[in-house]
Amino acid sequence: MISKTLVATFLFACIAYSSTLPADAPSKPSKKPYTPEFLSKCKRSDPKLNECIIKLINELRPQLAKGIPRLQVPRLEPLTIPKLLINRNLENLKIKANAENVTIWGCSGFVINSLNVDPDKLKLKMALTLPKLYGEFKADFDGKVLNFPIKGKGKFSGNMTNTKCNVEGDGTLVKQKEGEFLQLKTIKIKATPGEMSNIKYKSTSNSRQDDALIQTARTFFKENRKQLERMVTPIAEETAVEIVSQIVNNILKTVPFEDILKQTA
Repeated sequence: MISKTLVATFLFACIAYSSTLPADAPSKPSKKPYTPEFLSKCKRSDPKLNECIIKLINELRPQLAKGIPRLQVPRLEPLTIPKLLINRNLENLKIKANAENVTIWGCSGFVINSLNVDPDKLKLKMALTLPKLYGEFKADFDGKVLNFPIKGKGKFSGNMTNTKCNVEGDGTLVKQKEGEFLQLKTIKIKATPGEMSNIKYKSTSNSRQDDALIQTARTFFKENRKQLERMVTPIAEETAVEIVSQIVNNILKTVPFEDILKQTA
């Protein structure tokens, strides 16, 4: 069950990360603002603005899978995070985990269930589903869960199906020489984990003590599965917020606000 804990944590983080359409580490931004032609397809005055944006995103899905470097949007298929660190010191959960080469397949298959964009108030609400994800990564971890010690190092992989994610964001305008640029001020992410399956963990630790501890932990976590899921989900959401804020703001720096969802044709 310890493998499910870590797989869930990193998958949840990547789920919310993909919900705002960034991916692995972005390339260096262009010095000059870049406005792609497709941004002019939807107008702020359109009474069906939300439907237009959803249609546009679906049309861009192949490009999102491959990445749009000039907009700081690298590929979603697979989504790759070179390094991901988690350090939490809560009452029932104290853990330090270092993950490398976190790779998730299936992020480009997201389904937008609802979208509400308010360009005047700079607010966004979105609900989406990721039907099927597969992830793998290497990680070492050390800590305590429900006062039970966990420690190890190894390779993790697993599937997650029908995961739900709700995102709410508020923006603010920042003045630059090239004009005003939209930046995230606050963002809230609520993830509802899907069904996990085919979870695998292969230890790369040379410590027999660590391996024995993992075997004992699997039994312990199996008996406390529901409580553990409630503890892990908020941490994954917090981790995702940190990632999303940084990456999305890098994307928004590439296009002046006046060029995003223009008022009229």
